[in-house]
Amino acid sequence: MQFIQDLRIAARSLLRTPGFTALTTIVLSLGLAVVVTMYGVVHTVAYVPPPVPEPRSLVGIQLLDRVHNADDVFVGSHMLEDWRATQTKFEDLGGQYVGTAIVSGDGMPARYDGGFVTGAFFGQTRLKPMFGRVIEPRDAIVGAQPVVVLSYDLWRTRYNLDPRVIGRTLKVNGETATVIGVMPSKIEYPVADLWVPVREKLSELARGKADDFRVVARLKPGVSIDEAQAELTTIAARLAKQHPDTDAGLEPDVEPIARSELGQNDMQLFQTLLASVFLVLVIACVNVSGLMLVRATGRTQEAGVRRAVGAGRGRLALQMLAESLVIGALASLLGLTLGAVGLEIIGRSITQLESVPGWWNFAVDGRIALFAIALGILSTVAAGLFPALRVSGVDFNGILREGTRDTGLSTGRIIRGLVVVEIALSCVLLTSAGIMVKGAITATHKDLGVDVRPFMTGRIGLPEVPYPHDKQRQFIAELQSRASAIPGASAATIVNTPPGYGAYRKLYALRGRTYASQSDYPFTSQVNVTSGFFAAMRGRLIAGRDFSATDKEDTLPVALVNESFARRAWPGKSALGQQVRMNPAAPDSKWRTVVGVVGDINHDNDPFGTEVMLPAVYVPFLQEPDRFFSLVLRTDGDPHVLSGAIRETVRQIDPDLAVYWLRTIPETRAIKGGGIRILGGMFVAFGLVTIALAAAGIYGVLSYSVAQSAREIAIRRALGAPDGGIISAVARRSGWQLGLGLGLGVLLAPAMTYMIGEAVGATNFQDPIIYSIVLLTLTTAIAVATAVPLRRALALQPGAALRHT
Repeated sequence: MQFIQDLRIAARSLLRTPGFTALTTIVLSLGLAVVVTMYGVVHTVAYVPPPVPEPRSLVGIQLLDRVHNADDVFVGSHMLEDWRATQTKFEDLGGQYVGTAIVSGDGMPARYDGGFVTGAFFGQTRLKPMFGRVIEPRDAIVGAQPVVVLSYDLWRTRYNLDPRVIGRTLKVNGETATVIGVMPSKIEYPVADLWVPVREKLSELARGKADDFRVVARLKPGVSIDEAQAELTTIAARLAKQHPDTDAGLEPDVEPIARSELGQNDMQLFQTLLASVFLVLVIACVNVSGLMLVRATGRTQEAGVRRAVGAGRGRLALQMLAESLVIGALASLLGLTLGAVGLEIIGRSITQLESVPGWWNFAVDGRIALFAIALGILSTVAAGLFPALRVSGVDFNGILREGTRDTGLSTGRIIRGLVVVEIALSCVLLTSAGIMVKGAITATHKDLGVDVRPFMTGRIGLPEVPYPHDKQRQFIAELQSRASAIPGASAATIVNTPPGYGAYRKLYALRGRTYASQSDYPFTSQVNVTSGFFAAMRGRLIAGRDFSATDKEDTLPVALVNESFARRAWPGKSALGQQVRMNPAAPDSKWRTVVGVVGDINHDNDPFGTEVMLPAVYVPFLQEPDRFFSLVLRTDGDPHVLSGAIRETVRQIDPDLAVYWLRTIPETRAIKGGGIRILGGMFVAFGLVTIALAAAGIYGVLSYSVAQSAREIAIRRALGAPDGGIISAVARRSGWQLGLGLGLGVLLAPAMTYMIGEAVGATNFQDPIIYSIVLLTLTTAIAVATAVPLRRALALQPGAALRHT
């Protein structure tokens, strides 16, 4: 009851000082808002499971590749079957992956996200259809009749909610399949439009040549994740000894189903970003602590009198902490509101991305609300504890004898020290924010080595059953021939990964070099192209020749390399005539003779790539076909007018094929960089809050300093001291804090940027340009914050100051 009375007194006291109350509440609420927003994002993407029955016992299993330091590696079919045959901790293991599914035979062919699943998948997830049935083990047997399960959205958009769809036949990737079920509207796991069974005859496929899956499994009752992890690790170690060429260095990673969808690197990135935005809250707490200390300084005489009449130190501290709790409650409500607005903005932005899980709901729920309130109260207690203990422990005899408010507190020195800490933390956070913003800019504006604006692209996937390798070659040759004749197209070429789309990284070997093990093979980008690619792109042919129509399956295996690869592989030597072998561990890998060197074109889409141009090897499509590729047309006009002609050209060759992702290259880069742009936008907001808090901190300190020095300034002005001297004195008080704070920040920032670099796979994250911008920004903000107290100091009239001090 006594503490409730203290809260009432604290509330009335804060109402009498609305300026202080508003400032501390706003400062703390801003810090809380950014943490609540980031926590809401991390909680949603990493801890909210998909809408499956009993999600707590459902886990996801992927692989960690210790040889190549990679996570989120899919599990091969042979390994999955070996696990199923020997494990004892799971009810069963199912697999799934999402890929292209071309639906045709009952209307206009269209491309959808297809969930390709093993027979045990639905049994493990326990997902039930709205009507019909789901895929069962009998549907995944070689020779079984092809079947398909539709999502509610596909049933609605393509079949107009027709209840007679069960039993209907359609073509999925060239195979006639029967519709056996429709899923409920909220079932989107995996994120797909339809589901089909994978029917593989593993006895006819070499290990490592079958499909790869994300594995889902349900723990048996009473089995923990750690127990399941230990058993699978033992099984994997045994398989690595039996199959060293394919399984060495691969370790299973068992995670709750929500976290397994994210991957370890992405999880580390989000956790690092959450830790970095906690710095904003720390900065806010430092600010609030300084403001409370200034407020407490003005009440030291009152505290001394109360101590003299018998009030205990603990009692005085609790009364002062009551004000902190009131401020914390107000800041929690405001911070929670601002955080909800931030999550709403992120939720709307995230819809622009591809394949976003439907169960991601970026909104404040009960867990986030409790987190915000608890964090707000703890923050204000932490901010107010030191001022409360400091003031409650004053020497009341000295205060009553001297009649001063500042005896024994060293308040100015403490507050100035807090500002140094605040500037240092601001430097650390702004450096992290700068890196994320740079990544967002790079995602859509990174130099690709060629002008990609005059191109229209369309993606095509050739179904495996009707298109074996020889027919793939025929289709590619005919498509390029027909596309070259499209009116308005000045050039046509085919490439498996256009510039800026994302390079395919592959191991390679050089003739004459020795490699002790597979881990010694280096990586490079492999790009499959047709003849005329570099002419269409206006790329540079530096030496040798380009590919020609005669580079076919039965001719000498050839390759082109870019400048970066040539310099790295054969420094100081000519690349022409040298030999390179892509994917050297594969038994069908061939030595390719380098017939040309071309200028660098960047096919990568990594916004944090440490190299401007990645080394690349180009391979002729007709020698090594790929089922998925992009038709790229160059035009002197608007690229979008070619969309219809591209569709019609493909339809004339095969009416069951669909062209998808009809976009310009800049449009595709914008879509692929959408996620990092959202994070970059978040950190722009966090950075602005940080700058505001840092400026507010230095402003508060200098205002306090000017108020405490009013008598000194008045005397100096009365004695004729020039304004320049006063400006120098006040500026020195902020200058040493700025210099020391920035120095500490520069020392601490590399640790944070290193953690972010580790999470995104970048090896060099120390950008001097970002450091320079951060230092300039903080210096400017603090200079502006210094101007108001300076103006107040210069406006002091000696007579008035001397009368009131």
